[in-house]
Amino acid sequence: MKFNKVIENIAYNQKLKRIRIKCDPLNREHEAYKAYSGYEGYVLQECEGAVSIVIMQPGKDMNPVVDVPSSMVAPAQNLMGTKLDLLKAFLVQKLGEQIGSLIAQLQDIVAIETMLRDNGVDDMKQKDLYKEYILSNEQV
Repeated sequence: MKFNKVIENIAYNQKLKRIRIKCDPLNREHEAYKAYSGYEGYVLQECEGAVSIVIMQPGKDMNPVVDVPSSMVAPAQNLMGTKLDLLKAFLVQKLGEQIGSLIAQLQDIVAIETMLRDNGVDDMKQKDLYKEYILSNEQV
C-alpha cells in the first residue's frame, strides 16, 4: 500500500496525465483489455495508436504497467482536487454548513487550515479531524 502511494505521489509531482481506462464491449480491439476497464492510472508514454499506463492500485494478478489502445483512454478527474473535495465534504459534515460556505471557495489545504484557525478550530482539533478523516477513508 505504501509503495502505491509513493508511485502515485511521484506521478502526480511529475505532472503526468491522469486517465481512466474505458472498454467499449462492442470494439473487438478492446476485448483483451476488459479486465482493465474502470481503472485509473498515469500515462507513461504515448505511441501511435497505443498508450503505456501505470495503473494505480491494480487488481490481483494484474500487471500495473500496461499498453492499451488510445481509444480506451479517457481523462480522469484531477486526483488532488478529488481528495481535497472529499476532505471539504468531511469538514462540512463535522463542522456544519457555516464553515462549509467558507470552505467551498478554498483551493488548497493551507488556505483551509488558516480559515479553520481563524474560525476557532485550533491545531489539536484540526489534528483530531484529520485523524478521523483518514481512519474513515482508510482502504482495507
